[in-house]
Amino acid sequence: MPTYNVEKVVSKNGTVQLEGLPFPPGELVEVIVRARKGPAPTARPRTLKGTVLKFELPFEPVAEEEWDALQ
Repeated sequence: MPTYNVEKVVSKNGTVQLEGLPFPPGELVEVIVRARKGPAPTARPRTLKGTVLKFELPFEPVAEEEWDALQ
Protein backbone atom coordinates (compact mmCIF):
# COMPACT_ATOMS: atom_id res chain seq x y z
CA MET A 1 0.00 0.00 0.00
CA PRO A 2 1.62 3.31 -1.04
CA THR A 3 2.00 5.98 1.65
CA TYR A 4 1.82 9.73 1.08
CA ASN A 5 3.01 12.05 3.87
CA VAL A 6 2.38 15.77 4.01
CA GLU A 7 2.56 18.41 6.75
CA LYS A 8 -0.25 20.95 6.94
CA VAL A 9 -1.29 23.61 9.41
CA VAL A 10 -4.79 23.39 10.85
CA SER A 11 -6.76 26.49 9.81
CA LYS A 12 -8.60 28.75 12.26
CA ASN A 13 -11.87 26.93 11.56
CA GLY A 14 -10.26 23.58 12.44
CA THR A 15 -9.92 22.15 8.94
CA VAL A 16 -7.05 20.79 6.89
CA GLN A 17 -7.19 20.86 3.09
CA LEU A 18 -5.29 18.37 0.93
CA GLU A 19 -4.78 18.88 -2.77
CA GLY A 20 -2.76 17.12 -5.44
CA LEU A 21 -2.94 13.69 -3.85
CA PRO A 22 -1.18 10.95 -5.86
CA PHE A 23 -4.21 8.61 -5.87
CA PRO A 24 -6.75 8.08 -8.62
CA PRO A 25 -10.31 9.39 -8.17
CA GLY A 26 -12.48 6.89 -6.34
CA GLU A 27 -9.52 5.27 -4.55
CA LEU A 28 -10.32 4.29 -0.95
CA VAL A 29 -7.72 5.90 1.35
CA GLU A 30 -7.15 5.92 5.10
CA VAL A 31 -6.61 9.31 6.74
CA ILE A 32 -4.67 9.48 10.02
CA VAL A 33 -4.12 12.86 11.66
CA ARG A 34 -1.58 13.31 14.44
CA ALA A 35 0.19 16.29 15.96
CA ARG A 36 3.72 16.90 14.75
CA LYS A 37 6.42 17.05 17.38
CA GLY A 38 7.93 20.49 17.80
CA PRO A 39 6.51 23.93 17.12
CA ALA A 40 4.18 24.54 14.22
CA PRO A 41 5.79 26.32 11.27
CA THR A 42 5.05 30.04 11.26
CA ALA A 43 5.99 30.81 7.66
CA ARG A 44 7.16 29.03 4.56
CA PRO A 45 10.92 28.51 4.51
CA ARG A 46 12.82 30.82 2.20
CA THR A 47 13.87 29.29 -1.06
CA LEU A 48 17.15 29.89 -2.85
CA LYS A 49 15.55 29.41 -6.26
CA GLY A 50 16.51 32.25 -8.58
CA THR A 51 19.20 33.67 -6.28
CA VAL A 52 22.30 32.58 -8.26
CA LEU A 53 23.59 35.58 -10.18
CA LYS A 54 26.52 33.95 -11.95
CA PHE A 55 28.78 30.90 -11.86
CA GLU A 56 32.51 31.43 -11.57
CA LEU A 57 34.45 28.45 -12.98
CA PRO A 58 31.48 26.06 -12.66
CA PHE A 59 33.43 22.98 -13.76
CA GLU A 60 36.49 23.48 -11.55
CA PRO A 61 36.92 21.53 -8.27
CA VAL A 62 35.91 23.38 -5.10
CA ALA A 63 38.21 23.32 -2.05
CA GLU A 64 39.99 20.17 -3.24
CA GLU A 65 42.76 20.71 -0.68
CA GLU A 66 40.18 20.50 2.15
CA TRP A 67 39.16 16.88 1.45
CA ASP A 68 40.86 14.56 3.97
CA ALA A 69 40.31 11.57 1.67
CA LEU A 70 42.61 13.12 -0.94
CA GLN A 71 45.52 13.57 1.52
